[in-house]
Amino acid sequence: MNNNFNRGGQNKKFDNRGGNKKPIFDDSLKQKSIKEITSTNCDYAAIINNIKTTTTQIRQLLSNSVVVRNKIEMAVTKKKLTLSETLTDELKGEVEYLLIKFIYQCGRDEPVSKFNDEFKIATILNKINTPAEFYTYYRYLEKIVAYVKYYKQ
Repeated sequence: MNNNFNRGGQNKKFDNRGGNKKPIFDDSLKQKSIKEITSTNCDYAAIINNIKTTTTQIRQLLSNSVVVRNKIEMAVTKKKLTLSETLTDELKGEVEYLLIKFIYQCGRDEPVSKFNDEFKIATILNKINTPAEFYTYYRYLEKIVAYVKYYKQ
């Protein structure tokens, strides 16, 4: 059954995929480090042009990540944490909340889910345990946002 919703004056079909959704985490990357996952060379132009996501959707993830990055930076600057130490429970909770918000977006918008399939954002967020790993993720996300902005103009 297709339900039609009127969002912002546009008719969109609600995709009720039920139990046949793909897993959000890529199990094939379990043994890889965040650095290995993010340093994969790929054809960003081809991937970005095949995904119907908007710059705004991706920048929202970046904006939410900035908040977490600032909290981690404060802890590192105040010498409460080194780059290689495990994040505090509070900071782990912030990263987990960022992951939850992203998973929600993946479930809500098919293009964001496809973005995750290509760039493995949920898998990376799920693996973050140290400030250094978060910074690696953040730089990777900035790179993706730059490519999206460039190729979606």
